[in-house]
Amino acid sequence: MVSEECLQHMEVANEAYNSSNLLKALKEYNLAIDCDASFDEAWYNKGLTLQGMGRNEEALKCYKKTTELNPKNVASWNNMGMLLVDMDRPKEAMKCFDRLENCFENP
Repeated sequence: MVSEECLQHMEVANEAYNSSNLLKALKEYNLAIDCDASFDEAWYNKGLTLQGMGRNEEALKCYKKTTELNPKNVASWNNMGMLLVDMDRPKEAMKCFDRLENCFENP
C-alpha cells in the first residue's frame, strides 16, 4: 500500500502537471518515487512529464520501469510504443504493441 506522503506528492505533482508546470511536476513525481520506488503510477506519470519536456530517452526508461512493476499497465505499453514510433524505432515499437495486445488476451 502506498503511504499518505507518496499520495500527497502525487496530488501536488498531478496538479502541477495539469497546470503545465512540468518542472514542479517532475520534482514531485521524483519525491513520490523516493517514498516508494515500486509506485508504478508515479513512474508512469514521471514518464509522461519527461515526454512532455522532450526528454524522450528518460521517458522511455520510466515507461519501462512502469511495465516492470506492472506488466499489465496498458497505458504505459501504449505510450512507450507511440513514443518509439515518434523516435523512428518501429521494431521496438512493435514489441510494445505486441505486449499491449497480450494485456488484453491474458487478463
